[in-house]
Amino acid sequence: MPVEFASLRFLAGFTPQFSLATALLDGPGDRIGSRFVAQKTGIIDRIACYCTAVASPVTTEARLESISASYPTGTLLGTNTSGTFTPAASTVHVVPLTASYAVQAGELIAAVLNAPTATATNTQTFNLRTTISMELVYAGSGFLYPSSCQNLTAGAWSSSPGYPCIVPVYSDGTWMSRGVTNPASVSVDFNNTTNPDERGNRWTQPVTAECIGAWLNVRQMVSGANWNIKLYPTTSADAAPWVTYPIVGNTFGDGTANSITPLIFWNGIELKGGEDYRLTYQPTNANNIRVVRSTFASAVQAGTMSQMVGTSRLRTSDGDAGAWTDVATEYVCLVPIFRSLTTSSSTGGRRPALRTLGT
Repeated sequence: MPVEFASLRFLAGFTPQFSLATALLDGPGDRIGSRFVAQKTGIIDRIACYCTAVASPVTTEARLESISASYPTGTLLGTNTSGTFTPAASTVHVVPLTASYAVQAGELIAAVLNAPTATATNTQTFNLRTTISMELVYAGSGFLYPSSCQNLTAGAWSSSPGYPCIVPVYSDGTWMSRGVTNPASVSVDFNNTTNPDERGNRWTQPVTAECIGAWLNVRQMVSGANWNIKLYPTTSADAAPWVTYPIVGNTFGDGTANSITPLIFWNGIELKGGEDYRLTYQPTNANNIRVVRSTFASAVQAGTMSQMVGTSRLRTSDGDAGAWTDVATEYVCLVPIFRSLTTSSSTGGRRPALRTLGT
């Protein structure tokens, strides 16, 4: 009898966990960059980045460059496709280019930062990339495109795993897909006595698909922490859950020191394209669990990475009721798993809305 292996799919753009690294421009010739395949034809007129710290900053270039042999060439994509700025600490910089560039969908492009007159006393520290993404682990190679790169004291470019934090921006306000300047991971502890006492994500289902489980990233702070994973069918404040998956403290681990990232499964449930759903953590006792929220400077940036938004509430008498609060600039490390899908919804199959594990 043949054995069927489920083809696991996830909402487009999810990342279960962020952990940022930084890069220091403190010498002539130091450069950091990001590499992209342009997602659409349009006009690129800005480059965005995030500066974490500075000391005696100098004028820094933001450059749109061509790519050869996988790395930035040092040659501008067009005449004057660069701009300058003076970095400031804890700041998202969106740098206008002297001249814009008409990019074609599918074209390889690089966004590069360069502080050409920097010395040991002139330091500009930028977010370079994310260093932890469970998606990278399951993708196999450890490197995705788009990706980050750096050319520091070694004098040659090298690759860095993770999503780029130096991002070309289109004239219509679109950020290059899967590029964000300053995502951060924020841990939050809660239990069934805190406010809120239920946290997770809301999304509008892009296409009709069969939901068969969830992928979570959670840490039990006490070995006796217990919680449910719940799937709700609508945005109603008193909707009954379609799924309640109970988890008892040490089911997936024997300690409290580290996060667990299990995939859990249930009988398939069809989620219809165009309808709203919620997937949540709901503690069932007073022992804390810790979840991670990825946060962004704006909803636009969050939207380049995930179709989900954060949601939370204080439940009414521990029942499945209570007003929800949604936050468009964050999402929680908890994602639905899908096995099959159709393109019969209003999206018309114009773009892939679910990502297959390992692709």
